[in-house]
Amino acid sequence: MAPASLQRKTIPPEDQRKDVGQSRSLDELVCEEEEEEEEEEEEEEEEEEEEEEEEEEEEEEEEEEEEEEEEEEEEEEEEEEEEEEEEEEEEERRRRRRRRRRRRRRRRKKKKKKKKKKKKKKKKKKKKKRQHER
Repeated sequence: MAPASLQRKTIPPEDQRKDVGQSRSLDELVCEEEEEEEEEEEEEEEEEEEEEEEEEEEEEEEEEEEEEEEEEEEEEEEEEEEEEEEEEEEEERRRRRRRRRRRRRRRRKKKKKKKKKKKKKKKKKKKKKRQHER
């Protein structure tokens, strides 16, 4: 027998039509398969795009959360700094008060001492004067 490729050439015209009809349906099947493959590829591409979008959204959310955390930390730091400044100011006020009090005490003490000394001197002078008169 001859090979199949040679046999086709010798197929009678009626059979050729059947062969053409069959090949048409084969062509249709091939087209359908190609269409299905294209649809599957499109679906896969859409799924990949959706996944990428979801990943981007997640990344954006994470970035927003990080920014919020950073802002909160900055606010906390600012508050702490303000508290420290207030404490330092309060401490400085206390120091000033103490200094003023000490100065006042010293002045009063000095004044009192001076007054006492003056009084003593006056008393001594008076005593001397009395002795001199006698």
